[in-house]
This record gives sequence, C-alpha cells and structure tokens, in this order.
Amino acid sequence: MDAPSLLHDAREASYQVSERTISRVLQQLGLRSLRLHSKAARKFKYKTDTTHHNIAPNTLDRQFNPDKPNKTWVTDITYIKTGEGWLYLSVIIDLYGRKVIARQTSRYIDRHLVCNTLKQALFRRQFPKNVLIHSDQGSQYCSADFKQIIVTIWTKAKHESKRQLL
Repeated sequence: MDAPSLLHDAREASYQVSERTISRVLQQLGLRSLRLHSKAARKFKYKTDTTHHNIAPNTLDRQFNPDKPNKTWVTDITYIKTGEGWLYLSVIIDLYGRKVIARQTSRYIDRHLVCNTLKQALFRRQFPKNVLIHSDQGSQYCSADFKQIIVTIWTKAKHESKRQLL
C-alpha cells in the first residue's frame, strides 16, 4: 500500500494523521509501495512523430483536399473500452468525400485488423488505381502482410495501365 491509500483508510477509521507522517513511518520501516510509477508518469505519450518504423515518406504532406475520389485514403485505429475489455476499430476514409469507406473491429490490434480493412476498402471501391494510402505507420501498417497487399494492387494497376496503352 502507499501513503495516500493508508491515509484514506486512517481517516475512515477516524485517525488524525497526515500523509507526510504516514510516508515518513513507511520509510523508517523500510516499506515501499508496489506502485511503480506515479499517475503523471503513466500518462499517454504521443509517438506519431517518431521514425521507428517510417517505411514511407509523408507524401500527403497535409494536403487534405484531393480533387477526385479514390485519390487519397487515410487510415487509423481507435480503441473502444467495453464491459468485456478493449475493442479495436480500424477505419479507412476517402478524403475526397470525407466518408468512411471501410471499417473492421477486432478484439486484437494486429496486422489482420488493418489488412482486412484495406481489403474491404479495395473491394468496395472496385480496386482503384494510384490511391495514396496514408497511415501513422504504426506496427500494423508496417507489417509485411499490409505492404504485400499494397504492392500487389500497385503492380496490378501498373500492368493494367500498360495493357491499355497497347
């Protein structure tokens, strides 16, 4: 237990004692809290500017107004707390119409979640060519499976373009 918890218990039992006194006594007895970090240290730290994965340059460069559909898609994962634990929602939005074009939920935040969302978007939009897919480059988006889907689509689009020129 830590000093704040003991202080709460002491006050409920009608003892007049300060948190500082409790801390001092705990220290003298050589007792330490099992709490490893303060609440301030446990706060969420944003890491979207890090380059730990950085598999592609930022070609979107804050240009959020494409001139036609299926030119720029953005994707991300959000966390939803439920009574049974966490649920993860992956979405893909077409920036032209600002509409969700694909979404998947899962109990697991893994590559399958983002790959299934991408496959759904590609199927619904009939496999468009030359789509810029922008993500935060988290580990799921850097997975070999996700990259393989994109490479396959781009390769197919390039072959189809060459056939049309012949």
